[in-house]
Amino acid sequence: MSKVYDSTALPDLVVDKIAWSPENPALGNEVAVTLTVKNEGEGRASAASVRYVVGEDALSGKLDIPALESGESADAAFAWTAEKGEHEFSALVNPNESPIETDYGNNESSAIYDNTRLANLTVDSATWSPKNPAAGDALTFSAAIRNAGDADAPAFAVEFRDEAGGWRLDDFAFPNGIAAGASANATFRWTADANAHEFIVRADSLNAVDESDESDNSHRFAYDDTRTADLFIRDIEWNPQTPTVGQNVIISVIVENGGTGDAGASVVRFVIDGPSRSEETLSVSAIAAGGSATRSFNWTARLGRFKFTASADANNRIPETNEGNNTLVNNYNDTVQADLVVESIEVDVEDPVAGTDVGIRALVRNVGSGDAERFRVALYINGNLVDSDRISWLPSGEEEWARFSVSWTYSGRITLMATADYEDDVSEKSESNNSYSIVR
Repeated sequence: MSKVYDSTALPDLVVDKIAWSPENPALGNEVAVTLTVKNEGEGRASAASVRYVVGEDALSGKLDIPALESGESADAAFAWTAEKGEHEFSALVNPNESPIETDYGNNESSAIYDNTRLANLTVDSATWSPKNPAAGDALTFSAAIRNAGDADAPAFAVEFRDEAGGWRLDDFAFPNGIAAGASANATFRWTADANAHEFIVRADSLNAVDESDESDNSHRFAYDDTRTADLFIRDIEWNPQTPTVGQNVIISVIVENGGTGDAGASVVRFVIDGPSRSEETLSVSAIAAGGSATRSFNWTARLGRFKFTASADANNRIPETNEGNNTLVNNYNDTVQADLVVESIEVDVEDPVAGTDVGIRALVRNVGSGDAERFRVALYINGNLVDSDRISWLPSGEEEWARFSVSWTYSGRITLMATADYEDDVSEKSESNNSYSIVR
């Protein structure tokens, strides 16, 4: 049967297919986008063109299509560089409507592209060595960096930061990048200190890599593993507990290390505040974790209320877990003091005769809290010193007679007065109560 040619039959051009190669390119690869045009009409289509657009006119152009018999197809291709994200490929055949077609409404077609293979860098974990360093030790952190994407990652950097302080501590570079699906370790150096930290490791810190997910590049972790000293003053002691004025007192300061790390040599500053002020600086040798050390010095006991303040690591040379517990304050008011009074005067002879030796005695009591060392007691008659006696030792609360001998030359009424410690050999709580007198 022969085919009858119908000169009135018209073509109908359509974009039958939009395809690209390679199917899944990596970012930056050249992609060949092929537009297949088909004549679905009954008539022959003369040569035409097809216009293409990528995205919002990011790339556009026009390609020639040869003449097509009914049912024939032809391909036209353009090159495009693979980009990140979703893109629309649009094609319109016979945009000028020449040749004439049976239907212009089916000349346009589009396809959505989201096939670009991308890297995706993540930080899986972070560890450190040694596990429990001492303050000041060199520490190495190791962070596991993984490319979870389906494309190789080019060169990129990783940063290590102190999140709380906002400090960049160290960087690590991967000059050759990381292949898709592979992992590698980034290492960082840090000097351990006494504080707790929140660190962050961030892959691609310079944003050099286009990734499928930019939100999973960071890994935060807490660090509190440094073995650190913690010096504090456990106690302040003095010996004797109740010294007398002027007595030598041994003051001892007990420094303890309550931390998990050893403390190197340090100093303790000891300040005495009160009626007078003094300061001592005591050297303390190294103290192991859990250990203690005692340092002592001499002080001359004084009267009054004093404040003893001892401060460990006064020069702030030792890294510590707690810098707020280094000081201890003790109040001191323990110096005891004698207080000598004369309670009575007795005369051995009721009516002494002129020219005879008369014995007189005065009862001296120590009403103070401290013992009285050697002192003298004076006897005055009518305001004149006539004799004195020595008492070698008078403990607190005790009494003793001072004895005098007077060659009697007096007649009529006289005034007898005894004064304890008239030469001021004893420091007393009160110096105004040392005398006692009688008239006879």
